[in-house]
Amino acid sequence: MSVQKKDRERDLKIKFYLDDDTDSDILIQVLKAEGFSVISPRYFNMCGKDDEEHLIFSTSQKAVLLTKNCEHFKKINKIWKTKALKHSGIIVLYQYNNPKRDMTPIKIVRSIKNVMNAGILFENNYIILNLWNY
Repeated sequence: MSVQKKDRERDLKIKFYLDDDTDSDILIQVLKAEGFSVISPRYFNMCGKDDEEHLIFSTSQKAVLLTKNCEHFKKINKIWKTKALKHSGIIVLYQYNNPKRDMTPIKIVRSIKNVMNAGILFENNYIILNLWNY
C-alpha cells in the first residue's frame, strides 16, 4: 500500500466539528475535498450554544473541534484536564483581521495535515493551528 493511500485512509477517519465562528460552507468544502468528515453546528441545532456545549457535542460525535475562540477554549481545556475529562481535540485559529496573516481554508487544511504528519494526536490536546502554517 502506498504512503499516499495510507495517508488518505487516515484522513477519512478524522472528523471535524466547526463551532459557530469557523462554520463556513467554503471550509466545509475544502475539508471534505481532502477526505475529512465535517460536522456543522447548523445541522444539529447547536448554533449559539455556549462553548462548553460545543465541546461536549464534538466529543460525543468523536470529532475534533475547530474554533477561533482561542481564549475561551484554552480555559475550558484547562478545566477539563483538572477534572480528568476527555475530549476529541481542540484546534484553535487565531484571527488577526489581516488578510496577510489570517488563515484561508486551504491554509487551514494544509496546517492540519502538517500537525498530522508530525505525528501529533488531536485527542485531549489544545493545538494552536497558526503555529503549523508553513
